[in-house]
Amino acid sequence: MAKYELHVYAEDFEGDGSKEIVMETYIDKKLDWAVFASSSKHNGVYDTASVPDDVDGDGDYDDDDKNLYLNVANAFAKMTAYAIKKRKKRTGK
Repeated sequence: MAKYELHVYAEDFEGDGSKEIVMETYIDKKLDWAVFASSSKHNGVYDTASVPDDVDGDGDYDDDDKNLYLNVANAFAKMTAYAIKKRKKRTGK
């Protein structure tokens, strides 16, 4: 049985002061695909995805696929922001 993993992380690799959200899918520990989302207005709302794959398996890349990537990116950004805020409150840093 194959093992599927989704790795999600934030990194400012465009060097514009706004972190991109990187999503990588692995099958049996081998990278299958990677995509990143960015915030065109640099406001933490992710609205642009790099050239992704047909993630929903319907045979084409369309807005449905893009929205799935952007939903993951925006959820991750919100969870990360909450975790940072919670840590700062707890530690003062």
